[in-house]
This record gives sequence, structure tokens and C-alpha cells, in this order.
Amino acid sequence: PVPGYPIGRQWFPISRLDPSELDRGAAAAEADVRGLIDAALAELSLPPERLVLVGFSQGTMMSLQVGLRLPTAPAAIIGFSGALPNPNGLTARPPEAWPTVLLVHGDADEVVPVQASQMAATHLQSLGVPVQFGIAPGLGHGISPEGLNHASQVIRDSLLAKA
Repeated sequence: PVPGYPIGRQWFPISRLDPSELDRGAAAAEADVRGLIDAALAELSLPPERLVLVGFSQGTMMSLQVGLRLPTAPAAIIGFSGALPNPNGLTARPPEAWPTVLLVHGDADEVVPVQASQMAATHLQSLGVPVQFGIAPGLGHGISPEGLNHASQVIRDSLLAKA
């Protein structure tokens, strides 16, 4: 639960966007998220390369934390209004060994600054990750219809490429 927000949920407690707090929290929650992914893949008889991870805010952080470290890369990672935790724990690989990543962020986000996704995209590109980055003008901490449409297209393209 998120303190002070009765319907909110979080993967790990976070009081501010301090990189070391983000890194520690995401690393601590990684095993739980991997367990959920493994159980879902088994239940659906889905091969890991057909997995698509989609997250919003802290869900983006966890999708990147886990999805970029899985032994078999997922088809895609879609992240809205998030950040990249533990960037120094990633090493370069050939582009085909990475999932496609789409990061979309509102330029009026009052919770997670748009620069967090910009820095994530830049860092991932430096490692050879195929990244698409979009800024939603005037959007706060949320998901725009245009962002959803872009995400749908990336998911379709990524799954077709793995078919």
C-alpha cells in the first residue's frame, strides 16, 4: 500500500526520486516481480520471448529493472512516466539480445520529471538497446491516448518480429 493513498499500490516504498533509494527499492523488489512473471508464463504456457512488460511510474521502473535482466529478453518493455533504476548494473549486448523498449513521458509530469525517461533512453541507447522515446506535450503524471496507440503498435510489431 501507498501511505496516505488508500487505493494506491507500490512495489517498494519511495519517498523521493533519489537514485540510490530507487536503486535499492527496485533491486529489493526484483525477485518478487520475477516470481510473478515466471508464474504467469507457466500458467499461460507462454515462452519468455513472447512476454511484454508494461508499466506506469514505479511499474515502469520495475519493468525495466526486471525485463532488461531476464535470461531471455522479453519481446518488448513499454514504460510510461518512469525512470531507469540501477543503470550501472546493465552491460552492452548486441541489439538483437535486447527487448524493444518504448518510453513515453508527459512534459508536465509533476511526480517523475520527463528528464528521468530522457536519461533512461539515452543510457539504454548507449548499451545498444532499441529504444523509442516520446514526449506527450502538456501531459502530467499519466498516460495519453497517443501514448497508448504508440504502445499498441510497438507491442504488435515486437510480437510479430518474434513469431
